[in-house]
Amino acid sequence: MRKLITLLLTCLVLSAGAQKLSVRIHVLGDSTTEQQNQNLKDQRGWPQLLPHFFTDEVRVLNHGKSGTSSRTFYEERWWKNARETILPGDYVVIQFGHNDEKHGGFDGPIGTVASGSYREYLQKFVDEVRALGAIPIFATPVVRKMGGPGQEVSRRSAHDLAENIAANLDKSVDPADTITFNYPHNMRDIAAINNVPLIDMTRSTKALVDRVGFETATRRIYNFGDGTHICAEGALLFSKLFVLELKSKGILAEYIVDNPPLAVEPAAVDFGEVFQGAEYRQEIDLIVPDEQAAFAGFRIEAGEGVLVSDREFGDYAGELELPAAFDLLYYRRLYLKIAPAAEGAFNAHVRVSAGDRTREIPLKAVARPYPQGEQVSVSYSLNGNEKPFARGPVLAVEHTLGGLVRSSFNQLGAEGIGAPPDPPIHRKPRLQANCSRQGDWLRASPYWKLHPRPRVRQAMLDLLGRRPRRPLNNALPAARECGLWQYQCQTAYTLR
Repeated sequence: MRKLITLLLTCLVLSAGAQKLSVRIHVLGDSTTEQQNQNLKDQRGWPQLLPHFFTDEVRVLNHGKSGTSSRTFYEERWWKNARETILPGDYVVIQFGHNDEKHGGFDGPIGTVASGSYREYLQKFVDEVRALGAIPIFATPVVRKMGGPGQEVSRRSAHDLAENIAANLDKSVDPADTITFNYPHNMRDIAAINNVPLIDMTRSTKALVDRVGFETATRRIYNFGDGTHICAEGALLFSKLFVLELKSKGILAEYIVDNPPLAVEPAAVDFGEVFQGAEYRQEIDLIVPDEQAAFAGFRIEAGEGVLVSDREFGDYAGELELPAAFDLLYYRRLYLKIAPAAEGAFNAHVRVSAGDRTREIPLKAVARPYPQGEQVSVSYSLNGNEKPFARGPVLAVEHTLGGLVRSSFNQLGAEGIGAPPDPPIHRKPRLQANCSRQGDWLRASPYWKLHPRPRVRQAMLDLLGRRPRRPLNNALPAARECGLWQYQCQTAYTLR
């Protein structure tokens, strides 16, 4: 009996040793952390590139949600959803601050006061993460890019609002106050009180942006035309700052890769279920962060059934040379295209080389026969994004039209169809969908809320019947093989 027990215990020990435990890092945050689809936009959440700085034992679970503050992430379903995935021993990175600044740094439906409600919500996250047996880590919010050439990152860009509030909102506020409306400062204080590790992304990203200057930061760190969100290159640079400070504090140091030789994002592509004979594309970011790398570009070799290009709708081939010059880092964008000819599983690869550095990108899909008479839909947003959202057996390509004018309009009816030509504007946003037929641009959703960005706000006002300041320009997805369109649209815009 004793021998049997000893044998069982030995088997259990061997079994536990054979199952190598993985390290899980959760990220809670706003749009600066949110996982983005590179096929739809150039914007990236900075943690998207974090996996390249860790060994394969580390898994990053990104729960970031666009538009959330510490208040709304906690109060709405986002924290509940994330909390259900956190296991004892997991690490939980917490970064909020950008949207906490809503309402000018005061309390509101979204915003918080840095020295008040912001601290309260940070404390809630700490307490509840620890109650789950997990390890909280604070990350102060990354800086914005405001101002212009020759200017350093301002206090407001670094999330200290007192100076701006005193000048524009409340003259009783002391502009020299560096505590009351300073979000990073209050996160640092809560971290110190609770003995929570803190990665000061505000200080490190400010130092980086100040060092490279406004023009380089605009070109290589931030999303085009955007001083808050970042691009793929910026995501890699910010991720590197995060792991370097993480390592300096002795956190997960044994899993950190200081300088990844070649970052390929995404590292693998799963097209999912596709239609036999139809074309599908995937955008890939290729980045080498090492300035000392001795190479002049990337060489791409596509496996069987795959073609590659440097432009999404350019010429595709089986091999490709992509020249790259160092500009804060080496970066090129690659596009893959597949068109599975046979039904069933599709597996292939693309090999990327940068000097003596090589990565292989596995691709997979499951092809099924093209259906007959199946409903399809194509839609796109009105925020300047020309890339369509397609459902069903349809290949939708990006396309831009200009000079659109309103040609028909329905008043708000008993069934809630149509939109009034003037305010009041329904404050609760609704999903907006568009469909096209015979050159017409049609709007399906009647409800809007005013958008803070002037370009988008003007587009909305134009749609509501206001007199436009300029012709409305937006993207129209052109569709092939779309079959029968089924839609219900209330407002039509036709090219004149």
